[in-house]
Amino acid sequence: MKKVLRFFLVFLLIIGIGYGIENKNSPTNDSKLQVAAATKGLNDNGDAAVKVFFSFDLDKVPMFSNQHTISISWSEGWKIEGYNLREDGIYSKNNIELLQPSDYSDSFKLKIDSNKHLNKDAFGEGYVILTSTNKEKLGQRVKSAVSVNFNYQSLVKDFKLGESTAWDNREALDVD
Repeated sequence: MKKVLRFFLVFLLIIGIGYGIENKNSPTNDSKLQVAAATKGLNDNGDAAVKVFFSFDLDKVPMFSNQHTISISWSEGWKIEGYNLREDGIYSKNNIELLQPSDYSDSFKLKIDSNKHLNKDAFGEGYVILTSTNKEKLGQRVKSAVSVNFNYQSLVKDFKLGESTAWDNREALDVD
């Protein structure tokens, strides 16, 4: 009986130490997310287009690599044309796993791997390109918007960072 009790106490001690280490090394709500619509106008096909950049700056490098997602949603009338995240400091081919389909819906979710998508300072960035062939629908509204959420989830901590940006649809339609 004493051996079982010792084993149980050692097991609890190991779990407690692991929890403490993970909690101490996990990012907190002091992390930052920024979103900006940088490029607006018409693309080569004459469709309205906007390129939205986002960056996330975590205050600590996460211990485990696959704990987070980015979800992006946008105003009605737009569809996703492309997206990318920096991998190892550069934009590479777009092979990021989508957790939700993006076919003409108004949102999608990306899985973030901290080993690839965060640098040594826990900083990462990406972009999404939205287009619209429905110029009439865009012309009916003054502004459109994109919302980006960074979701961190681990065994000891969960938090969400959110930020959005809006732009004048006349700029995207290239109307003065």
